[in-house]
Parts: sequence; structure tokens; C-alpha cells
Amino acid sequence: MRDDGLDPATYARAWERAQSLLKRRQAASSLGLGVNTALLAAMAFVMRGEQLAILPRMFVILVLLSAGVIACLHWMRSLEAYQRLMSWWYAKLRELEEGLEDPRDRLATAEYDALYGPKVASAQRVSLTTHEMTFIKVLLGLHGVFAAIAFAFTLGAFD
Repeated sequence: MRDDGLDPATYARAWERAQSLLKRRQAASSLGLGVNTALLAAMAFVMRGEQLAILPRMFVILVLLSAGVIACLHWMRSLEAYQRLMSWWYAKLRELEEGLEDPRDRLATAEYDALYGPKVASAQRVSLTTHEMTFIKVLLGLHGVFAAIAFAFTLGAFD
């Protein structure tokens, strides 16, 4: 135990937990992006292909679109859960850092203050979750565009 009241092992465990959540969140985003990219590519391939008649082709596209929407919604829920978990762990780190005498040792607190503190204007605050959620909404929009094109094909709009 240190003289300043901070147990290094407790802080190390909290730091490792926060870092593992960050890595898992990044992996979830990579998976979500990969799945959606593959689904959109598969939809484009099926739409351009002539191997299937139009109705079976539209059924396959509908299944792929449904999978894409479900994947996006799951990705969004995962990011929200990771944000809550990471916020709790980083708050715990900042709480543990209050026991440090030297403010230069309070790295999680310094990061939080620099990015989210009261002196930071709301427009300048960093939020990866907000950016990722916007990107997921763009992907959902792409799924919608594919759905509209697929239905236009079934109505013969491109004949």
C-alpha cells in the first residue's frame, strides 16, 4: 500500500478492466462494420446477378437486408452497453486517482478534464460513440436504399 492511500493493485485492475472493455468495444465495431460490408456486397452481387429470377432474387435481398438491419441494431445496443460500462470504470479510475497527491499522476482524470470537463465547450467534446452511432445510421440508410432499389426492380422500374 502506498502512503497516499491508493492501492496500486486495485488501480491496476481498474485500468486493465477499462482497457479490456475498450478493446472489446473496438472488436465489436470491427465486427459490425465487417458484417455490414459483407451484407451490402452480397446484396449488390445478388442484384446484379442473372442466376436467379427476380422474385427469388428479391427474397434473398430481403433476407440480407433484414440481417443487415438486425446487425446494425445489435451493434448500436452493444456500443451503448460498452459506453455505460466504460463510463463506470473510468469514473472509478478517477475516483481512485483522487487519492494521489501529485496531480500529474492522475492521467485518467486529466484526460477526462481535457476532453469532457466543464471548461470544454459541448461542440468540442470528443464522443466516439456519437460518431459510431451516426455511421451505423448511415449504414441503415444504405440498407434502406438497397431496399428501395430492390423493390423498384420487382416493379420493373429498371426494365
